[in-house]
Amino acid sequence: MSTYTYVPPAGAELVSGYGLNYTGSAADFIAARRGSNFYSTATVPPPDYMARRGSQYVSPVIRNVSPIHRSSSPTHMGHVVYNQSPVPAHFPPPAYVTLSGRTSPGPTYTAQPAYPSYTHRSSISSVSSAVSAQGPPLSIPPADLPTPQVASQPRKLSTTRVVASAGTGKTLPSAVQKDTRTGSPRTLLVKKYEHGNPLALGGSDASNDSEPWSPGPRDGLATDGSDAPKPHVASARKHFPGSMPQSRLIKIVKAGLSKYGCTPDSTLLSTSCCPDEINRDLDQDTAAVWGRAFCMGGLAGFPFAGKTGLSAYLHHVPTGGALLIFAASHVGIDDKGEVGVVKRVGMHESSSTCGAAVGAYKLCASKEHIPGALTRLALGDPEEHPGFNDKLDPQMNYIIKFVATQYLEIKKAANPMAELAIRCAQRIREDLAMLLPLPHFELDFPVAIVGGIQINFEGDEVGEDFFHLQSFEFVRARSSAVMDLMSISLDTFNDQVERASTMKHFPNAMVQHNMLDGIQNVFQRLGYKNEDVLLATCCCPDEINRDLDGDLTEIWGRPFCMGGLAGFPFVGKTGAKAFMSHVPDGGIMLVIAASHVGIDPEGKVGFVHRLGMRAVSTACGAAIGAYNFCKANIRKLDRIVAGDTSVYPAYHDQHDSQMNYVLQSVARNFHEIAEAKSEMAQLAVTSARLILNDVMNIVPEKLGFPIAILNGIQINFEGEHCGEDFFCPLKFTLLHPDGRTEDLMDEMVRLSPR
Repeated sequence: MSTYTYVPPAGAELVSGYGLNYTGSAADFIAARRGSNFYSTATVPPPDYMARRGSQYVSPVIRNVSPIHRSSSPTHMGHVVYNQSPVPAHFPPPAYVTLSGRTSPGPTYTAQPAYPSYTHRSSISSVSSAVSAQGPPLSIPPADLPTPQVASQPRKLSTTRVVASAGTGKTLPSAVQKDTRTGSPRTLLVKKYEHGNPLALGGSDASNDSEPWSPGPRDGLATDGSDAPKPHVASARKHFPGSMPQSRLIKIVKAGLSKYGCTPDSTLLSTSCCPDEINRDLDQDTAAVWGRAFCMGGLAGFPFAGKTGLSAYLHHVPTGGALLIFAASHVGIDDKGEVGVVKRVGMHESSSTCGAAVGAYKLCASKEHIPGALTRLALGDPEEHPGFNDKLDPQMNYIIKFVATQYLEIKKAANPMAELAIRCAQRIREDLAMLLPLPHFELDFPVAIVGGIQINFEGDEVGEDFFHLQSFEFVRARSSAVMDLMSISLDTFNDQVERASTMKHFPNAMVQHNMLDGIQNVFQRLGYKNEDVLLATCCCPDEINRDLDGDLTEIWGRPFCMGGLAGFPFVGKTGAKAFMSHVPDGGIMLVIAASHVGIDPEGKVGFVHRLGMRAVSTACGAAIGAYNFCKANIRKLDRIVAGDTSVYPAYHDQHDSQMNYVLQSVARNFHEIAEAKSEMAQLAVTSARLILNDVMNIVPEKLGFPIAILNGIQINFEGEHCGEDFFCPLKFTLLHPDGRTEDLMDEMVRLSPR
């Protein structure tokens, strides 16, 4: 395979991480990614997604370079990460790559990014040309080898821009500067370093974590050469003292876990964060280190997946591994420094962030003058707020009740929006403690919980999001002692059995990325570009489903996560309404509403052999658990549907409302499922239909823009040779603002490559 070679000038270092020789392709990675030791590989967003954040950082960087075969081989592996940047839409992103470097004859590596160009992600072609530059190749030590320290000298940074060509041969937009020698469309941000080591931004292991952190360009410094922070960063530091770039947070957490022997490849990740798509940057950055996340959070970040969701998550921890949870509220800060609002990409006006929490606060403010109103809101009195009667909006009702108990204290604060985020973060941690009472809950594996506030920035040159770290707790395996770590400084389908089972039970199933290509082709016919599409997913938070999230994000950017257990849209009407206010002007909404089902290596439907586990486990665990309970209590189905606590005592538990809803939904349709040839396959089909019904019920009748809803089933495979997940589309419908509906199913299937 050809490689595109970037050779920086003498004295320059890559902004983030260390250089390596590497080549590879998407097909190479897809074929090997499950069950392999490529644990530090990650999805690379395309240019149209990167432009959403408008960051000035254009350089491809290397992160998390880890020795896999330290004792038996000099090979190292890692991945390439794009810093989000406004690059030409035609410039091809890097594919998934394998990084390798030889330590002989000496511990030096050369950076050689591979930039494949392709029509579909399933069709990779090598780079058309390579560019050379004056000066010797960049030779720097690999990440795991010690780097000489110059402690007596201060570290000074100066910015230089180096331009290299990808050989596209296309006309460049005027906004992109060309190099006079190469005519390059690609600007790489590098730094010259005096008296010290390269400062590895963005979570690289290359920097010395023992050194105190100081802000850099990605941390929101002014671009005029001064050290003064921009208004949004100054506001974050004022209202959330100690807040830091998310990349810095990840380094701290990684270092803390490493201290106690928890490696990224053996750690299972979970998040309890708001589904607002503006929060997905943290998802991507954490996934680059620890892999796919189990998404416990609902509106405002509360852990609405409940006890059942957490219980399922606990059963997914790799043998000998650890459990890591990020639990956070979130708040926006706009480019003028105002807290609680953010100007989203593609929108003319600013919008509230977090919309659910701010909405609850405003509701309380509107009733403050009414005697006893706040008390009645806190108690969930439907006479005070009719929405309390709406079973399709349980998450917002919970948030209203909580905010009503805190409203008077929040109002007194110097900045109520900042105080609102702080109190939500505290309550999220308290709710998580109800689900997982660590001091009294001994587990067979270590548990780490990171609590705080995501601080969202959006717009041109804002840099990465910040995080206000409030707690970092760690409990060893089989221990009840909670340790405080806050002081840490720092495309081939190969398995014929699975394929045969898939085609038998889901004859319309197709490889996920082929289906996504079909959707893109339909949108192109309708006149929509990728940047015109706002994405939402209504899928189960099971981490096994995150592959689809990654593929979707590559095309349409960060998703708004509507789904809870089994994929039902538990964000409700409030979540849907909030999401709809984020649609770009003249744009379109795309909602992926899907159930999911696993197929194990023996072709058994409803099970999957998860990475690192000896035995198979159920997928979808919530739906199958509900079905098995109904099967064991078949004579009591009517009472289960009615929510009879004498049959299922957990109906009393407000901390498990999602599982209660799933159980009742399955009970109503039990006989349809039980009478099918394959109960597990029919359970997935029935669940998908019910999910679509609920999505349609929370979407308002009057629309200001079109909505495309794809309904179907995610089919999960896991293992060393299983290949990419499949998706079985059931319906693809376009809702027009004038009330018309258009069936796009046949067109999507026809335009999907096979």
